[in-house]
Parts: sequence; C-alpha cells; structure tokens
Amino acid sequence: MIQNQFARRNLSNYVRGGLGLRLEEFFRQKAEENLKLAGKMYGENHTKSSEPLPILANPLKPEINKVNTREEISKVAGISHGNIDKIKEIKSSAPVEVLSH
Repeated sequence: MIQNQFARRNLSNYVRGGLGLRLEEFFRQKAEENLKLAGKMYGENHTKSSEPLPILANPLKPEINKVNTREEISKVAGISHGNIDKIKEIKSSAPVEVLSH
C-alpha cells in the first residue's frame, strides 16, 4: 500500500520520507535476517567485517545481499539519505500536536 503512494507525483519530499520511514522496520528485519544467515554460514566474525560476502558456488547456500536500511529507505522514497535523517530527526523531536496537523 505504501509503495503505491510513491507513484503519486504531488508528494513533497517530506511526505515521501515519512512514507519511507514507515518501511524502516521491514528493512531492519531483512538486514538482521541476512546477518543471522551470514553468521550461520560463515561464522560470527564474518558478519562484523566490511568485506563483501563471497559468491557462492553451492546452490544449497543462498547468496546473501547486504542490506543498508538507510540506503534502502532513501531509494524507495526517491530522496537522499541525508533528507531521510533530517525527517527522522524532525519526527522524533517535534511535538505530537505539530505533526498531526
């Protein structure tokens, strides 16, 4: 449903960022699942490494794609990750009465 809202052309960057932030938990869970899978396949030390995961020749082991939550949100919303951070800061520090209008 949120993905369909991005097709509307009249959305401001603030609204697009707010919609993208609603997907943050989805991307965070996806990233955590990938880290757990990488830990099981390659050992716990590899999940903390900045090296890309090797391409696997074994079809029984799925390829693990690194998920950067902030980058995924900005890609879906179509705005920079810096703007996503600013919108997140506004939403966390603004009073509820201001955000509801």
